[in-house]
Amino acid sequence: MNRIKASLCLSIALFFLFILAAQARVKRIKITSRQSPTFEGKVFATVGAYEKLCGKA
Repeated sequence: MNRIKASLCLSIALFFLFILAAQARVKRIKITSRQSPTFEGKVFATVGAYEKLCGKA
């Protein structure tokens, strides 16, 4: 029974260690095209006109 508990504890510890080590980060954003103005040039309240950006992260 102790072996099963130890094995279970080790499995849980390794699982949480893996979760903490896994990270994702955006290192670069490359804009390939820009459409301005978009939405037929409509202006939205105080923020102004929107632009449509296409690219890869």
